[in-house]
Amino acid sequence: MKRTLYVLSIFIILVVACSKQKNEEQDGNYHWLEGVKIPFLVMDGEFLVIYYSADRDMLENKCAIAGIELSEGRPRNVYPIDNTASPIYDYYVDKREHFEEIIKMETAYITGSYEQAADILSSSLIVYWSPFYSSDWLSEPAPVGDIIWVTLKSMKDLPLLEQLAMENFVEIVGAYKYIPTIYTLCCTKRSKGGILEMSDLFYESRLFERVVPGIHYAYAY
Repeated sequence: MKRTLYVLSIFIILVVACSKQKNEEQDGNYHWLEGVKIPFLVMDGEFLVIYYSADRDMLENKCAIAGIELSEGRPRNVYPIDNTASPIYDYYVDKREHFEEIIKMETAYITGSYEQAADILSSSLIVYWSPFYSSDWLSEPAPVGDIIWVTLKSMKDLPLLEQLAMENFVEIVGAYKYIPTIYTLCCTKRSKGGILEMSDLFYESRLFERVVPGIHYAYAY
């Protein structure tokens, strides 16, 4: 039943995206979803931030000085494709040190203009940040996280994934336990682009079966 609803929801998203694509093409921004080129607008005024829980007080102080609002923090996690609440360690073949860092992190939203928030977003307190994006097929603007899911064509393609990730400073978290060809990757501020840019780069390489950015809205892997 869940799979049927998922397939139906993806179908609806793609149909709507195709029908409204021309309305936003003048902006020049896009990303790929299931083979469809989806245009979007980059919004100003609110940002998703990922940071270490231990740095929360310093981040709050910086936001207060800058006159911008910081929302309540939520635990950082890398949930599997079924979105259950089981421990993340149970879902991956490679239990890498990155997991120990992930569980020390939180996510929150900063409300304010980019001009107000720029120093904070570029500071060492922020591990990763994303603006909000708008599109005709979204009910409201939404941010993007730091996760990319990549499905290999075969396990022989793992060196290709590792090479492309290394060249673009994208971290490989590990393979999904029950479908070992699915890998979870993370972007940081060191990466050679944001999550949508990196997701598109991996997709346009044509080296992989499937590439999906971990977007915080509308759809999951």
